[in-house]
Amino acid sequence: GIPQEKVVAALNSLIGKDLGRVAVGEEQLPQVDIVSGATVTVLVMSDSVVRSAVKLIRSGRLGQTGVGAAGASVAPAKVVDTAISGTSDWNTLVGDGSVRSLRLTVGEVTKAFADAGQQQAAERPETGNPEDRFIDLYVAPVSVPAIGRSLLGDVVYDRLQKKLKPGQQAIVVAGDGAYSFKGSGYVRGGIFDRIELMQDGQGVRFRDRNHTRLGDLAAEGAPHLREIALFTVPDEFSLDLSEPWELQLLVQRSFGARDKATLPFDLSYTLPARYLKAAPVKAVEPAFTKATPAAQPAAAGLSEQGSPDQEPLWVKIWKMNTFK
Repeated sequence: GIPQEKVVAALNSLIGKDLGRVAVGEEQLPQVDIVSGATVTVLVMSDSVVRSAVKLIRSGRLGQTGVGAAGASVAPAKVVDTAISGTSDWNTLVGDGSVRSLRLTVGEVTKAFADAGQQQAAERPETGNPEDRFIDLYVAPVSVPAIGRSLLGDVVYDRLQKKLKPGQQAIVVAGDGAYSFKGSGYVRGGIFDRIELMQDGQGVRFRDRNHTRLGDLAAEGAPHLREIALFTVPDEFSLDLSEPWELQLLVQRSFGARDKATLPFDLSYTLPARYLKAAPVKAVEPAFTKATPAAQPAAAGLSEQGSPDQEPLWVKIWKMNTFK
């Protein structure tokens, strides 16, 4: 029952977007307007277009300078220092940037819709008082030992570590206010359509199988928040905690019978330097070492398919629905 022209119009909003800037991390991923009744469909179609374009640009086949081009300066590599232990209270975690927050009032969101030309959405605020809290949103990477033990407590953190695969990360997202960062999309379609994890021009949304509901945060002095979620980052998305990343909140407002407007708000995260250490230096193979002809095709196959960016979308969707 969804008119095709609505889906096409949502995707056509990508026309004219400068995905070259997205590919080099100068701009965030563009978001299409959600079509009521076809949320997952539109998200998957948009994801296909944007990921394909970014991949093509990074390949250098469109004339742009490729990411990581020759001659570019490279900063010394950092990794998370898992030896750092101990716990901190809530005020310390917020104060030193271990926990980052995004705070919006109803009036600020209404103004953002009006500035974006979405007047019908601007006229449908969540509450009658513009000073009311729209959302207090918090995020933190709890696969970092000191942060995880502080926010989850030892029992939950130890259980999480047994569940995580090597190199896999986990984050806590918590919120309070008039707007739910969870929404109801994950109940209907198994996908959290109001938040997206992003890094280096790529993004991923969480599924219900990545989610564990928490009642409270363990850190001393932590506020009681209406929604607290523990998310494991999907296997197909390699989150590098030593580099900046973002959690994007998609604010949706309905107007009319089936119409909905969407605006993105970014919550940026950079892991405090005290949790990082210099990466160990890897041994370099001698220059005269040469792969045999028989081994070359296998090596080439790894370079093409080994990166999460290269995994076909249908394979990702298949994996997301393994249980079903």
